[in-house]
Amino acid sequence: MTETAFESSADLLYRTAGRLPGERTRFDGCDDAAAFVEQMAATVEGEVMQLVPVFTAGSFEFSRLVADAVLRRGAKLRAVWSSKVLEEPAAAAHAKWLAVRRSAPRVVDHVPIRATLVDRAAAIVHDDDGRAGLVQLNRVLGSLSLIGDRLWRNGIESEIGGADAGESSCDARKKMVLRLLAEGLTDDAIARRIGVSVRTVRNDVAGAMVGLRARSRFQAGVRAVQLGLV
Repeated sequence: MTETAFESSADLLYRTAGRLPGERTRFDGCDDAAAFVEQMAATVEGEVMQLVPVFTAGSFEFSRLVADAVLRRGAKLRAVWSSKVLEEPAAAAHAKWLAVRRSAPRVVDHVPIRATLVDRAAAIVHDDDGRAGLVQLNRVLGSLSLIGDRLWRNGIESEIGGADAGESSCDARKKMVLRLLAEGLTDDAIARRIGVSVRTVRNDVAGAMVGLRARSRFQAGVRAVQLGLV
């Protein structure tokens, strides 16, 4: 798909979604849309993808409550931001928070549409006037998914945040495993959250249990928190 066709498909989504009676539920303001997204985040099974062209203070795309709800379920959070979003201090702080949780946003020069897709089965789409609506029509969701996947592939991971200076990626991963253990996540959920194999997580857990003299995986996580190791 050429860049011109790419832009045209995004524009078509705006116009088509607005003409679909019964297929798009309009929200009564930003708070109403945010509340709905929070509900969807609490039930997501696989992935939430966010396409964010601009920074909007207080919007759900920059809500730690929403992001944490997604990540706690062991689902993936894939956010693609336009480069100008990171110019906002609040957005940069959120990017750092996400990076620590192995969910750093990817950055592209331009994001042509503002949308949040949940399990590719439903999407919150914003039109040019900032109004939001729920889209569940398969062909619109398919187009949104194609746009999101392309932006994700072309994006560069935000360099803000991440592991502390001098800390190896391995050490940072082990700290994250311990933190998630303390939160009660399973090995499978932890592996999905941080993007490693289940075997790697199990090896980290086994090492932590020995080093912390813990009788259980959960106790290892709790002791690590109590000792200030994470």
